[in-house]
Amino acid sequence: MSVARRLCMLLLVVFFTVMAGGAAFSMENKFLSGVLTKIDYRAKQIQIDILSRGCRGRRTFAVAGDMSKMKLVVGRKISFYIDSEDCPAPSEVRTIIPFPGGQ
Repeated sequence: MSVARRLCMLLLVVFFTVMAGGAAFSMENKFLSGVLTKIDYRAKQIQIDILSRGCRGRRTFAVAGDMSKMKLVVGRKISFYIDSEDCPAPSEVRTIIPFPGGQ
């Protein structure tokens, strides 16, 4: 086998290893909608009645950042992303990922 062919094979192996490794560590964020029912400013957590299919029920979420405007949406439907691919268990606390621009 020639040196050029060995080098080509090595580059292909490295390329596919990197591509497969990147796919193994990627993570999607779950998009949910629900009604904000309770705010705990001290714990920086909110309680939401999730309305999204496959994830219905009351869940608690941590909020990173400013919570000062949260009181304006109590009792209203909000949509948000969480730091998980799956619906959290009722006892599990996931973090809400803010929308770009802080909305």
